[in-house]
Amino acid sequence: MPPRQNLTYVVKLSKFCNLRCRYCYEFSQLGDKTRMSPHLLARLFNFMRGYSALNNAWTRIIWHGGEPLALPERYWADVDTALGRVFGHDLPDQAVQTNLFSLTDWRIDRLRRIGTVGVSFDVHPGERRAMNGKTSELTVLANMDRLRADGVEFGCISVAHRGNLDKLDQTFAFYNAARTGFRILPFYRSDNPGQVDSYGLTPAEVVTLYSRLFDLWLTEGDGIQIEPISRYVEIAMRHITGKKAPPFNKRRAEKVVMIDTDGTVYSNANAYRKGYAYGNVLTDSADKVHTSPGRARDVAEAEARVSKTCRTCPYFGACDGFFMAEATPHEPQSDCALVRPTLDHITASLRRFGRLKERLALHDLPPVDDLPITAVA
Repeated sequence: MPPRQNLTYVVKLSKFCNLRCRYCYEFSQLGDKTRMSPHLLARLFNFMRGYSALNNAWTRIIWHGGEPLALPERYWADVDTALGRVFGHDLPDQAVQTNLFSLTDWRIDRLRRIGTVGVSFDVHPGERRAMNGKTSELTVLANMDRLRADGVEFGCISVAHRGNLDKLDQTFAFYNAARTGFRILPFYRSDNPGQVDSYGLTPAEVVTLYSRLFDLWLTEGDGIQIEPISRYVEIAMRHITGKKAPPFNKRRAEKVVMIDTDGTVYSNANAYRKGYAYGNVLTDSADKVHTSPGRARDVAEAEARVSKTCRTCPYFGACDGFFMAEATPHEPQSDCALVRPTLDHITASLRRFGRLKERLALHDLPPVDDLPITAVA
């Protein structure tokens, strides 16, 4: 049996949001105030307990949306009650992804209680707009300062797209000066062709972005963690030193699933795709979801991608195969077009870079789960 690890549930409590980010893949639903009911929450948490047991995993929850903090305080009290009834005092680890546009005392208290906070912030104004059309960045900057003053730690996620790709160095400089870890999320997938045309990056542009960010991190970084760069560095170092990672076995030990607002369960790779839903927590037990036709199809295709692409890759072994197993339909399926070229650059750079041990000691790489941002954020 694989070693026990976290199984992350990305939970879409509601699609409603108080911003209208122009590249958001949920854009058409951001005005929908439908939310998970108390009955659905109870079913969801019971499902989590059973499904995590089937995967020999600890439960980890990421509250997602929409904007989770747009839900009222009393709703979060219902969430707490439902969690407590199922898990008792042994509550799962929790994280939240927020735009931090609206911050009040109770929201600060909620973030403190959740513990792991990811703030969506692109640094450069333009696309992350309030419902009245005004940019959101100055408000969010002030709210980040307020969190720091109140002792609430957070990381950030920053979307890289065609409109801000030329500002990557400034984005890095902002977070580096603030000593704030962040995840860079390249925009390349959406079911809205107009969004892809306006904002989408090509695989080659994503590799260039990752490679440049790694160079900045290695030569100028002040100890901040940048995902997925930190994870790529871990893989490169295992490759250089001949160490191995336990292979990712999705059939036996899933790492991340998404729960839609109506209770439908998806994998990260095939979220919202017809024919790939695992089931629904309102009607299906954890066992039924685990053996469902949708999951069987998803897992079989993941295994085929890994078998076809990873077995001949020089990094396989140091890399556990997760990236190809969880590759989305928007990514090239015939080869590892995003990760492998990035690893080529990182590995070559690490081999020739002087004072390598000192630089890596400065960064003190943490486990990947330390940043609460997933590929579907």
